[in-house]
Amino acid sequence: NGARFDLWKDQDNKMWYFVLRAEDGRILLESEDYQARGGAVNGIVSVRENGKLEQRYKIIVGEDGVYVSLKAGNNHEIATSGPYASETDAASLINETRNLLDSERVANPW
Repeated sequence: NGARFDLWKDQDNKMWYFVLRAEDGRILLESEDYQARGGAVNGIVSVRENGKLEQRYKIIVGEDGVYVSLKAGNNHEIATSGPYASETDAASLINETRNLLDSERVANPW
């Protein structure tokens, strides 16, 4: 229960993934795929650091909706979210995620 990161290995493609869940269980951010558990763990650490910084988020308007991208300082994408109906909805997601990460009330999966 509560806000948390979930970490798992997909049994079909053998890749590692994580998601950041809000306190109500909604997925706020989803990771890219990682070949090793250590890479996914580093991704979680990176979300904890970069996810607090507004300038690390980018709202992307696509043909099938509005998405959010979270990038590290080296401009590498860490996680994404969406689609959303509007840029306003995407901005709300960013604010919610930043506030949650600032609060330090997010459990680790280990």
